[in-house]
Amino acid sequence: MAYTESALYIDSVAYAAITAWATGAKTVGQIRRQAITPAVGSERCFVCIVAGTSGGTEPATWNITRGAKTTDNTVTWMEVTGLPALNGDSANTSAWHASAGAIALGALIKNVAATHYFICTTAGTGGTGSEPSWSTTAGTTTTDGSVTWTCLGAISSFTTAWAAAAARLTLPLTSGSAWIPNAGMNIYIGDDHAETSSSSTTYGGGITNALTNVLCVDHTVALPPTSSNLKTTATLTTTSTGTLFFGPVTAEFYVYGLQLIHNGTAAALQIVSANGPRITFERSTFNYAAATASARILLGNSAAGGMIECRNCTFNLSAATQSIAFLACSIKLEGCSFTGTSAVSPMFSGNASFGTIIVEGSDLSLCAGGTLYGSGPSAQYGQIIFKDCIVPAISLAYKNGDAGMWDGQILDINRCDSGGTAYRNERHARFGTQTTSTAIVRTGGASDGATPVSHQVVTTTNAAFVLPFNPIPLVIWNGVTGSNRNVTLYGVANDSRVPNNDEFWFDVEYLGSGASSQGSFSRGSKSNVLAAGSALTADSSSAWDSAATARANSHAYVLGDIIKLASNPTRIFFCTTAGTSASSEPGGYATAVDGGSVTDGGAVFRAGCRFKQTLTLSSPQPGQVGYLYVYPKFGRASFTYFLDPKIELS
Repeated sequence: MAYTESALYIDSVAYAAITAWATGAKTVGQIRRQAITPAVGSERCFVCIVAGTSGGTEPATWNITRGAKTTDNTVTWMEVTGLPALNGDSANTSAWHASAGAIALGALIKNVAATHYFICTTAGTGGTGSEPSWSTTAGTTTTDGSVTWTCLGAISSFTTAWAAAAARLTLPLTSGSAWIPNAGMNIYIGDDHAETSSSSTTYGGGITNALTNVLCVDHTVALPPTSSNLKTTATLTTTSTGTLFFGPVTAEFYVYGLQLIHNGTAAALQIVSANGPRITFERSTFNYAAATASARILLGNSAAGGMIECRNCTFNLSAATQSIAFLACSIKLEGCSFTGTSAVSPMFSGNASFGTIIVEGSDLSLCAGGTLYGSGPSAQYGQIIFKDCIVPAISLAYKNGDAGMWDGQILDINRCDSGGTAYRNERHARFGTQTTSTAIVRTGGASDGATPVSHQVVTTTNAAFVLPFNPIPLVIWNGVTGSNRNVTLYGVANDSRVPNNDEFWFDVEYLGSGASSQGSFSRGSKSNVLAAGSALTADSSSAWDSAATARANSHAYVLGDIIKLASNPTRIFFCTTAGTSASSEPGGYATAVDGGSVTDGGAVFRAGCRFKQTLTLSSPQPGQVGYLYVYPKFGRASFTYFLDPKIELS
């Protein structure tokens, strides 16, 4: 196999400190950079391979291709930018070996004894026999097959770290670059690196190898770096009106500790992942520093299929209308921080279809008072999950309202809140909304261990029997096999009657076979779309009033307000006509039954209709112990229910 480097070194500050070319005597192994400031992207380091005296003026044209030679009067230089051997890193420099195959100009190796460095100055086929008898005087050559190696000197002469550092990450990570990184290569970037560009910049667009690691490290330590040397302060900044792109289209990337900064007026700072690859960022920063209205930190690419993962990263937005947008790939943001302008709205947005989006263990306080998620310019589908996050009080979870979501889109908020509680669970979809209520709860029902809760479900105009709203599934362990199991859920509706089983029902999926893991289903709805629905069972025993607000005299009530009455315990009453209550309690409350209405001054209230449904798992009976998955369904449009998520199993 050919010789390949497993590391590359980049540091703009170290590059600037490299001795610039000057006239005079040169010895083999000396490293220089161009003296006249080269064009952006043309900054290079060169090692002397033929000693002599430089000309009176700097070479008019430096050959900047990887391994290319430049003649300078009687001196010959070879391009070696970023190579580990010349940056104080012998460990990541290949040793000579047999069957090396084709060797390119500029390949830099060490002998097997690891005492000297040799650079290929005549390309050919090397390693065709045993290790050659090396000439170890600097500047002398050794023949190896059809390859000529020139000795640069003893390894002990090249211990200075960052002595031939590259000035820019664009050099190895630009499409068409002659030194695309090798598969599995570590690209080390000094923590004092500060790379800037005034034009649209793409990092990694031409990378096709299996994996590249880009790591910010302490520039003051001996090389190669160790795990304790990782840092987080290297910066890549653009001030352009174009997009800053980072990431491959067809290869995997891992990035640690970079700060990507857009300080221009473009539409996006874009992290690219498409056509299948995965790109992972850890302790990195994505900073849209300019206050450009409606600019985005865009995660993804128009070509679908990739994955982006950000762990303990920071996202900074500098205008209230900026957002973090998802595009055509799966994304996970884990333990991330969000800083910048307060009341960002919407904080997240979709630019087109995407896979599963998970935001977990993050602080989303930046969205306080605004919209959590807003749709983009094209079709939206995929699942968005906010889990174990700080989610402040927001005006909307979804910009266009749940009825305005696309059919295939679901937005979940799981175990999130703004304070020291963790019972907030929500689902938003085109067909309805599920939120957590602590005001209307069933006595003896569900609790998070401290606070009783219920699920409030409000369906949209889009809900129907064949297009039901599907809230977050429920689960319970079943340890009994070989006998019937009864599964019961309880609820209350703002209605004059109990729901029919085509308006509310639930299905159960369980292990009904002792011989296989194929699930069995028990379904609680009517038999088919043409069949008539039947009424669920009325529930006269459950109490739903323990946490409800007591009725008040001469109080202005609005539609949907819910109260309780000491004269009629266990029931709750929904305001169905807004108005001001009477100066004393009307007598109708004490005798009201489920579904009955009471006129109260200028307001009208209706007693909630309590109901339950029980499914018996009998055909087949459970064949294995395991979880029962309960899937509630709501098929009545524009209606409000409270569901106790505690499953009763008997």
